[in-house]
Amino acid sequence: MRILDDLSIFESQKAQLLFRQSRSSVSNYGTSPQSLITSIDSAGLESQSLYCCDIRKSTIREKFFQRRRNQSFLSIEYICEGEIYLRGGQRSYVAEAGDICLLHPFRNNDLLYLPSKPCVKYGLVIEGVALIEILKILRLDSLDTVNISDGEALEELFGRIRRSLKNVSKAECRNQMTGQIFELFQMIVNAKREEPHSDKAVAIKTYLERNFTAPLNMKTLAAEFQLSLPLFNKCFSDSFKLTPYQYLIRLRMSHAVNLLSRGTLSIKEISEQSGYNSQLHFSSEFHRIYGVSPREFRKSF
Repeated sequence: MRILDDLSIFESQKAQLLFRQSRSSVSNYGTSPQSLITSIDSAGLESQSLYCCDIRKSTIREKFFQRRRNQSFLSIEYICEGEIYLRGGQRSYVAEAGDICLLHPFRNNDLLYLPSKPCVKYGLVIEGVALIEILKILRLDSLDTVNISDGEALEELFGRIRRSLKNVSKAECRNQMTGQIFELFQMIVNAKREEPHSDKAVAIKTYLERNFTAPLNMKTLAAEFQLSLPLFNKCFSDSFKLTPYQYLIRLRMSHAVNLLSRGTLSIKEISEQSGYNSQLHFSSEFHRIYGVSPREFRKSF
């Protein structure tokens, strides 16, 4: 995986609206990739804690761009061969062979293939009433990509998910599918744990996780860790592929999403409990990342 410094490569692309659903939309440019698709109508599965409603293996040879606004589902992309440009919220990178990528719900996500070596990838659409909470419990809600060393085991698991999807009308197959998605999440968690991280980067991450609701200044925090601000950022991003400030925002936004989904606190209270002194700043940041205001997001629940 290679990090891109800005989002301009995505923002300059043209695309035609493919479909719109509630506050979400998908637009495409280029010929749809050649794909082996197993897909179902998710009607009747709304009460399922986790389920996959679409799994496909695609081979992309010609320029292709897909723009997703306020994506309503979790998309898992596994790159078998080649590479593809991905944008998840305010972060962009080039995913390479062996990378498994999470394009999270309630974000603006883009996929861009620029012609070179053909890209072969799997794509899964994951939904379910417990999805957001499970991602948070497993600490996958702030993860974008990780490298999977055992590609054969992963593809074997995709095959089992596909078979369960084909027989989803049977209750036992629906239950099998939920278990298989948990298995997939655990495989991602294990790969994340195996990644090498410096002790100082882990210490910074722990500090942010314990204090994300407090007013934090990155320059002051860098000094506390006896680092200059550039070294502070590099130390963290070398291990976790994003800056400490970007990680702080993700922690705050994830916390805000959890509070909004419960529907018991005012937007002002959620803003304060998520580390923002200004409700306007909080709402602006939320809209920048998720494409909707906190109030509009709450209405979706």
